Amino acid sequence: MSKKRVVCFYRVSTNQQVIDNDIPMQRNACKKYIKQHPDWEFVGEYIEKGVSGFKIHANKRGKLEELKEDALKKKFDVILVYMYDRLGRIEEETPFILKWFVEQGVEMWSVSEGQRKFEEHVDNLLNYITFWQASGESKKTQARTKEAKALMRENSEFQGSEAPYGYRHVSTGEYNHKDKEIKKLIIDETQARVVRRIFNYYTLQGYGSRKIAQILNSEKIPTKRGKKWAGQTILTIIKNSIYKGRFTYGRKKDGIYKNQYDCELSDIKHENLVIVSEKQWKQAKNIVMSRGGSKKTNIPHQTKSPLLFTGYIYCSECGERMTLKYSYNHYQRKDGTWNRDRKPFYQCYGKTNGMNKCSNKYHSQSSVEDIILKQLFVYMDSLGKINVDDEFKKQQDKLEKLSKKEIDIMEQNISKLENIIKILKDEIVNVLMGTSKFTEELLTEQIKTKTDELNIEREKLENYSKKAKSLQIKKDELISFKESIPTYRQLLENADIPTKKMILPKFINKVEVGIKDINVTFNVKIKELSNVFNIDIIERHQHNV
Repeated sequence: MSKKRVVCFYRVSTNQQVIDNDIPMQRNACKKYIKQHPDWEFVGEYIEKGVSGFKIHANKRGKLEELKEDALKKKFDVILVYMYDRLGRIEEETPFILKWFVEQGVEMWSVSEGQRKFEEHVDNLLNYITFWQASGESKKTQARTKEAKALMRENSEFQGSEAPYGYRHVSTGEYNHKDKEIKKLIIDETQARVVRRIFNYYTLQGYGSRKIAQILNSEKIPTKRGKKWAGQTILTIIKNSIYKGRFTYGRKKDGIYKNQYDCELSDIKHENLVIVSEKQWKQAKNIVMSRGGSKKTNIPHQTKSPLLFTGYIYCSECGERMTLKYSYNHYQRKDGTWNRDRKPFYQCYGKTNGMNKCSNKYHSQSSVEDIILKQLFVYMDSLGKINVDDEFKKQQDKLEKLSKKEIDIMEQNISKLENIIKILKDEIVNVLMGTSKFTEELLTEQIKTKTDELNIEREKLENYSKKAKSLQIKKDELISFKESIPTYRQLLENADIPTKKMILPKFINKVEVGIKDINVTFNVKIKELSNVFNIDIIERHQHNV
């Protein structure tokens, strides 16, 4: 009598399980189980790594499709798994997968749960109930895990192995289910002062992450682990929302770390953990995002030049940039020694490099910057007269009415789809008992289609809600911007060059310098501000040189 040919199917759902080497455990259990059946012969195995059986449908899982193709080719007689949930955890789909293999003449066995048969309608129903319970437990586990982590965040309990720079952890005297001590974060004031310096350097003076690292290293200030600072270490601090008092979650998914800015933020703000303000943290984020892209932005990429407008000042004659150049003056002191003074000025890059026949060669620093700043102060004064609250309320009332109609429609669509999916899932029992007009394949496909439609509709609602919420955020930003104008003006009059360079792009989009005139185009955000309130503000100023 020939032996039954047996293949094993192993699956791990996360990349972390791959790293933790969960496959050998399943393999060893299956090999031992095969030895208990003298009439079985091991002929091969199928391994599926980092694939969620709960989220990914069978027709999108390559190894499972390969297993089905080989079943049709009669390459084996028995499929052995460690547990049946290795084949999938979708309750309206996985029982039908098992049944399909049995209908091809393949025996389905599990080390933990034995053989599954589909000889009677009651077998179909019992198998469905088993997978429905397994799916429910999976959902409950996910919910419990999420709730536990949320509670830890609410209590300022720290989940990492090492406290972030600027903090230290203290013992709570309590332990979690893994017998690990639960710790809480508190501010380390010595390190917190360094964190504030980092944010100030980055947002107020425009220093890059590498320059900040060089400054800290020159002062022999160590990192958390006593090492030297690097640019990436500085950026990690700047991106971390803990410094504004909010924990992030969902950063690690399937063993892969997301960008810090793509993670979800806790709804709870821990005032006892705040080191920098929400406003400054957002300013730093805007700078990071701007410097990381290739598009033109209103954030200066460097603040080294002694000229205020390098980077967005252009020659109106040929369109080339105006760049930094120095003029030198050598003179002899009374004591006989020689000295050399240098003065910066703006030069047309196209003219000085022979790229064109532009007649606009160079301009002194004061002749350009004094005129631009004078026009800017007039512009800032006009913005200060806008009544943001009254004007914005009129606009917001109109938008809220429109938003409510759109949201109501989407919520109705979601409710209809949820009811349809419930009806279809209730029909599964009739299919399994052989009393339904649906076939298994048709019902499964209908549930999948409607579930996909539901997910799309939910995503639309979420995106629309975010958009509606952003209106309030925009209002707050405009009010904050207006209130900051007097401070910006004072800084532009008295601050150092790097600080001025971080302020100017908030107002000025482009400067064009010609032989006889200077044209200033103000930032597009200011234009949006005037459009919202229907205020006629001159967006382009011209001044004769």
